[in-house]
Amino acid sequence: MKTTQTNFDWNFIGNEALVELLEKKIVHDRLSHAYLFWGPAHVGKNTLVQRFVQSILCFYGAGSTTQNVPCRTCDHCRQIQVGAHPDVFLIERAFDEKNQKKRKNITISQIRKLQSRMNTGSFLNNYKIGIIREADTLTIEAANSLLKTLEEPHEKVILILIAKNITLLPKTLISRTQTYKLRSVRAELIAERIMVEHHDRSRARVFSQLSNGLPGIALELCRNEALFRQHQESIQLFYNCTQNDLVFRLKKAEQLFSKEQDHQDAVSKLIGFFDAWICVLRDMMMIKNAQAERNFIQNSWYYDNIVQLAQQYPNKKIIFLLEYLERAKKKLHGNINHKLLLDNFLLYL
Repeated sequence: MKTTQTNFDWNFIGNEALVELLEKKIVHDRLSHAYLFWGPAHVGKNTLVQRFVQSILCFYGAGSTTQNVPCRTCDHCRQIQVGAHPDVFLIERAFDEKNQKKRKNITISQIRKLQSRMNTGSFLNNYKIGIIREADTLTIEAANSLLKTLEEPHEKVILILIAKNITLLPKTLISRTQTYKLRSVRAELIAERIMVEHHDRSRARVFSQLSNGLPGIALELCRNEALFRQHQESIQLFYNCTQNDLVFRLKKAEQLFSKEQDHQDAVSKLIGFFDAWICVLRDMMMIKNAQAERNFIQNSWYYDNIVQLAQQYPNKKIIFLLEYLERAKKKLHGNINHKLLLDNFLLYL
């Protein structure tokens, strides 16, 4: 008989109550046929699902009191880690070779292929698990097809949906899953993990605050310092533009788009700038309205300059600029002049 003394070790940052709940379901063999995990990008949804599935299928399994679960060393755990387990099937948006980017939606043909594979027997006489990443990109036809599977669950078959925006999923689909939201993580927890992995207190503080409660962002900044340099350059560009006239600003915009680049490159570049500028504008609001100290803003490394900007701009102007950037981000994927979006922002600045 399974015990409650299993040595679980998910090595996961935050959302402790959810992790404990899932561990108990495994221990007491009360697994549902369908789960939906949702929350913002980089909060840890994919990592959580991987640890959940590894814990279900780990060779040592629930009840082990001598070995951590998941052990991450047995064949099952290692195969799940690299996406090669014979009883675990992953679906996400397919890559379009012609356009060199992911397709817009998960199609009904992909869902039918998953259903076909899930209907066969388990290779290892265990659970069969289907994982659908970006489930909020399912087409209507794909969602309806998946609904039929959820309405007629098979024994020892689990479907796991992962999504950012739950409102894009049909309510009938949501109602047939156990649904859990992953919430942002306290900065101190993220900083603790960075300290364990990188032993750098100053980077731990800066990156944990900059992540805005999203561990994936902080860890990626640690692993790829070029990303942080790009962010710093974007913030510095914003500051320089606020301290100079329109001629200077438009010249900078011209330099940014001086080279030939395709639509996707232009969109990616502007999203990077807009995200960084939204971040600093929010910091300005925090300082202006809540007298936030260095430890309570995202860009703590740039605190003195942001204090200056907060004093320079009135609330109404900051809100206007924030709203403009949010609208501009939504327009970027449409048929629009990207440089014009940037020029207009610099004009308003």
